[in-house]
Amino acid sequence: MRLLCILAIAAAIAQPAVASDWNTGVGRDAARTGLSPEVGPEAPDLLWEGSRPAIVSQQGVAGEGLFIAPRIQSFTIPTGTWIVAHDLVTGEEAWAVQLPFEEPDEWRSRVSAIRDGKVYATRAGGENQPGYLYALDPADGSILWRSEERIDEATTESASFAADGDLIVGNWDSVVRIEQTDGTTVWSVPRSTPSSNGLSVAVVGDRGYIWEPTASGPKVTAIDVEAGARLYSSAAISGGYVQQLGLFCGPDGTVYAPRTQNNPSTDYLVALEDTGAALVEKWRTPLGYVPFASFGIGPDGTIYSYSRDLEVLRLDPDTGAELDRSVGIGLDYPMQPRMAIDADGNVYVTNGGFDNGRLYAFTPDLETRWEEEIYRVNLG
Repeated sequence: MRLLCILAIAAAIAQPAVASDWNTGVGRDAARTGLSPEVGPEAPDLLWEGSRPAIVSQQGVAGEGLFIAPRIQSFTIPTGTWIVAHDLVTGEEAWAVQLPFEEPDEWRSRVSAIRDGKVYATRAGGENQPGYLYALDPADGSILWRSEERIDEATTESASFAADGDLIVGNWDSVVRIEQTDGTTVWSVPRSTPSSNGLSVAVVGDRGYIWEPTASGPKVTAIDVEAGARLYSSAAISGGYVQQLGLFCGPDGTVYAPRTQNNPSTDYLVALEDTGAALVEKWRTPLGYVPFASFGIGPDGTIYSYSRDLEVLRLDPDTGAELDRSVGIGLDYPMQPRMAIDADGNVYVTNGGFDNGRLYAFTPDLETRWEEEIYRVNLG
């Protein structure tokens, strides 16, 4: 399996002077909105393809004129996976590295984020399998620094950023802020986590938002990312214990909490208002079973989610009312879609499929523009 296609965002690149940044592995930016300043392709015209062989696709990042992704050539640890950087315009390989294997419980090499002249990568990945966070030089992949302590974000997640570029990392038992110049720990806030893919942090301004478990179901907690202080929490959301989707935030400060554990009684997208003193529910709407998915927010603030019949939904941000609905995109179960929204509001979605992997392009009101088969797209 050699295919690595750059269609949804990088296909907007018309010339080398233009750069398309996808800073975090999930959701593009610190708020996880999936909204890009680029304009995506009008048709699935192939710009380039090819990479090192891989068994399955995993999420990548884009920036510094590069697209960088892990390529799992075998499930052997520590040598089975390379982090491979491609020139974003030509697709040619710029460099490839495997991270140092320093502890016996470490996982595969993988990329987490990119920003301000540094590529962030780690061997953290499996459940409770921590690894150091490394800052790599985008010119050649060499190590600039190693974090003071190990992190243990899950393999389907990624770091986020404070306004100054410091990293905000969600661990199983803590949230940490890491100084972007040298990898030292700025602060650490204790927390517990419902399950994998519920670790990541969504950041807006001086607020970070995380999932935490309660006896009545997961809750959302706000933290002060400057002081490293826990602030306040929502009520428990929907019951149940498993939580396999990260939070995302709207331009008006609304926090969107997607609940998913394959149970119609618990699976809802819940909108929370941050009043400055509490997180208060605004609305909720049914959500399909889409573990490890990402969501999107359009340039007009509308929300893109997934129905229980595995269609893409466009929702009113004030009420949660359904505005538009796409054709069905679910071919494999459970579906693991990933989403990007371009500057014109066009929506690009992969369905997470293996043999039935596809990339869909929709208008802002979810009319189909085109679709393309992407074999074993998975979380790519």
